[in-house]
Amino acid sequence: IRVDDTRGSAEFDAVVVATSAPAAARITEASLTLAERDSFEKVRYVPALTLAVALRRPFSSHPEFIQFPADEDSPLESVTLEPGLKGGRAPERRGLALLAATGEWSRRYIAAPDEIVEKELTAAMGRVLPRIHGAALFTKLLRDPAAVPAFEVGRYREIADFLRIQSNHRAEGRRLYFAGDYLMGPGWDAALRSGMRTAADVAKDLGPPHR
Repeated sequence: IRVDDTRGSAEFDAVVVATSAPAAARITEASLTLAERDSFEKVRYVPALTLAVALRRPFSSHPEFIQFPADEDSPLESVTLEPGLKGGRAPERRGLALLAATGEWSRRYIAAPDEIVEKELTAAMGRVLPRIHGAALFTKLLRDPAAVPAFEVGRYREIADFLRIQSNHRAEGRRLYFAGDYLMGPGWDAALRSGMRTAADVAKDLGPPHR
């Protein structure tokens, strides 16, 4: 595989593109077939809203993770509580709460003013953990318009078609590989599994290292 950029060019035995789908399509545009371009264009992403709350004191001596049922009428998907630790995300004797909104709620409120989003998420948290009220030193709202890939009806069939195209290119000797959560499922664990699958494909195609 030959790679050209502003610094020159180089050749590699294999190239693995482990990025988001839009970035992968942009990076490899010159090498993609029409079918591959069509596959990348079909990938959709879900926005995410997360409210980080710096706490005056930790709510517990160990991290806690609260998952909200999907059928519960709440804008929250999950809440992560962390005590302050030396070298951690929160300083000692303080605490941190990460309030993650659901994908659907994030989609509807991604462009809403900060004060509205913060008020709604804090109120939802207050219904299960009243101590959140008055416990905040400050807050920071994190917006990501393309946080995780959407897996709607037909998405796994599209992935199967894309992987079949990749298998054909591998059989023809092309050593360009793709990895990412958009090829497996939402979440870091899916991204990891996708990377492991791609690593196995590379190892199989290149064979044992030459001595």
